[in-house]
Amino acid sequence: TKGIVCGMEITMKVVKLSHPNYEYDVHSLVKAFYAEDQVTVITPETKPEKLAELEPQVSLEIELAETGAKIRVGEEDFLWDVEMETIADGYKNGLKRFLYRTLSKMTGQKLPWGNLTGIRPTKIAYGMLDEGRSDAEILDFMEQSHYVSEEKALLGIDIAKRERDLLKEIHYEGGYSLYIGIPFCPTTCLYCSFTSYPIAAFRRQVDAYVDAVIKEMDYVAENFQDKVLDTVYIGGGTPTTLEPEQLDRLITALKSKFDFSTVKEFTVEAGRADSITREKLEVLYRHRVSRISVNPQTMKQETLDIIGRKASVEQVLTAYRLAREVGFDNINMDLIAGLPYEDMGSFIRSFNDVYSMRPQQLQLGFLKVLKGSYLEEMAQTYGIVYQNCPPYEVLYTKWLSYGDIIRLKRVEEMVELYYNSNQFTHLIPVLQSRFENPFAMYDKLADFYHEKGYFVHTPARAYRYQVLLEFAQQEDPDGMELYRELAVYDLYLRENAKSRPAFALDEKPYHDQIVEFYQEEEKNRTYLPGYEEYHARQLQRMTHLEVFFWPVQKKAWELISMLKRGEVPETKTAILFDYQNRDRLTDNARTAVVELPTAADAKPTAGQATAADAEAVAATGKGAAD
Repeated sequence: TKGIVCGMEITMKVVKLSHPNYEYDVHSLVKAFYAEDQVTVITPETKPEKLAELEPQVSLEIELAETGAKIRVGEEDFLWDVEMETIADGYKNGLKRFLYRTLSKMTGQKLPWGNLTGIRPTKIAYGMLDEGRSDAEILDFMEQSHYVSEEKALLGIDIAKRERDLLKEIHYEGGYSLYIGIPFCPTTCLYCSFTSYPIAAFRRQVDAYVDAVIKEMDYVAENFQDKVLDTVYIGGGTPTTLEPEQLDRLITALKSKFDFSTVKEFTVEAGRADSITREKLEVLYRHRVSRISVNPQTMKQETLDIIGRKASVEQVLTAYRLAREVGFDNINMDLIAGLPYEDMGSFIRSFNDVYSMRPQQLQLGFLKVLKGSYLEEMAQTYGIVYQNCPPYEVLYTKWLSYGDIIRLKRVEEMVELYYNSNQFTHLIPVLQSRFENPFAMYDKLADFYHEKGYFVHTPARAYRYQVLLEFAQQEDPDGMELYRELAVYDLYLRENAKSRPAFALDEKPYHDQIVEFYQEEEKNRTYLPGYEEYHARQLQRMTHLEVFFWPVQKKAWELISMLKRGEVPETKTAILFDYQNRDRLTDNARTAVVELPTAADAKPTAGQATAADAEAVAATGKGAAD
């Protein structure tokens, strides 16, 4: 069925399901095959008026029974018998396999991640690794049980191993995390369905609530005294609706009753700019809160007023500035696409305004019309059309078309991969300066991904450097020498790569000087204190020494200025990467600019990472930077 939405033709696919139990799974899988279509699932629980409207448009009907299921597409029936299942993992998984096979036959498609919906692919691999399963066993299970491609299954296993390494200090068996909820807000946002109370009306009850929370701390501390506390999160509501002395009393009690020596992250959701003051931030900083959020959701004042967030744009800017002045170095900020009165132009302005503040994490979310929220009542008034099953996410509005939402979804993925990952902290700022604004770069990068098929055949983490360089070559070939070196710098900051990346300069001209440097370091320990027990060859394996033509360690604005002036670096820079000492926030290796024993005059040549190379990397998941 086709319909016109905001002047744009959209295909609508209506699925009729005989039982509501598997509505979310069916919707997610059908949507995966028909990504550009608006998918709606109707069940016996659908409102009668909506049922009457949509039933004539049904193109796929699923009838469930204890013994199996039947899928009808037009005049053709597809049958599934539970007893014929060779994998005994429950009715739901068997149904998803049957639905996947049917949709695959109908469309001629095979999805890279198979029938996996509603679960992180790495969760399966992670659990099986914990069970002691081999890579071959996990690969076979993901291919047979979930129809995951070999490429994606191997990627999932690789990421699961990296997660295990990153989270090895978390105590899964003998540990726990603590959440403290503060159910007060300055006002209730239009889209919120959480339990929260306006602080103005409940201010007299706050002290009693804090007392009750402290009393509950005693109970939790006593019952969990034999376990290890890993993380603490104070959320809400809005925790910073508490007065400074109330925050201080709450956190002082918390730290007196629990052992914080093992806590890896302590987060407070500051959230609303109209609740943030310097005094409150100073209380949080004094108690060593490691991460806070300042969430504008939009930087358009009209929209802020409509959704009930009474903070002004100026208050958002002031709250962020105060947090930096107090000393916070890990700040999260959120934006929501699909809010009333925010079109593509104003969302782009909001994105650029927030991006320019350089938060550590910039989350792009999409409006959800949750049951029980005031927005659910007002959705029709605002022309907001949304999914009728979890996650109830916006499809289009009066101001944003369905095409706009798809475009922003792609930009969201680019921001996750290339900004929030902290993999490209030196390359991205310099490359971004060559575009009109930050959004323009991520938008263009999303188009590049789409054209190359990278949204389907996603390059593995280590090969995104090569893909980004391919994009840079397309957009700004004159800056490629610097971009290549910044990619090498970013890569070695994160990991001591086993193989040299194809885009790095040839290190052979410096081989003798590098060997001599480590021999000298074995004697004097000028740059590597704490490595006294290791000899030169061990030092060279445990660290990395790279010679750069550009001074890549400089600030982005300095490098940008050099590019604009056409300035050529006069001297080379040797940088030592120390992986035993990492930045607590970014996990980057500690670095030091070092003096090589002997100067080298020859400028090495770069390895060529061509477009064909990057495409091969994306397709095979194999490359030099493994």
